[in-house]
Amino acid sequence: MKKLRGIGNTTISYADITKLDYPNESFDKVVAGNVIHLLDDPYAALEGVVTRMQEKRKSNHPDLYQYD
Repeated sequence: MKKLRGIGNTTISYADITKLDYPNESFDKVVAGNVIHLLDDPYAALEGVVTRMQEKRKSNHPDLYQYD
């Protein structure tokens, strides 16, 4: 994980979307850069992302999942 300079409440982490090792409800935002459509089981990956989001709501960007 990497902290952004000048922004105290933001952390960037690169991870395998099919094997997320984070507690449930630990993310505010997830960016999945053009990867979902390439996965063997995209629904399982998205389910893993959604369970780790704090609040569930749709985003208008296809690769940005933002729940606040």
